Amino acid sequence: MPFRILVPGHGMPQKDRAQIDRIISASRNVEVQVAPPTKQGLTLAEVQSKVNVNADATAFTGNDPWLRKWFASFWAEPIIASTYKVAKREPIVQSLRG
Repeated sequence: MPFRILVPGHGMPQKDRAQIDRIISASRNVEVQVAPPTKQGLTLAEVQSKVNVNADATAFTGNDPWLRKWFASFWAEPIIASTYKVAKREPIVQSLRG
């Protein structure tokens, strides 16, 4: 939908689609890398070792090592695990408990 200002749940208000498009692109990048090895029967750890999100990390964080750490912990690792579950047709259960 068109918008003049988008106020996301996290982050600064957006005046254009650049950030949304970056998120969509990064999500699709993970999906195309996760699906084939998952269908081959690889474990989550094996799939994680094959997924390369370096270009997306750079797009979101530049080369800031601190921001890259947070990108890995709060975006890359969870989205790869969730995409793996989707590819295996398993539910994604979100919980703050172990």
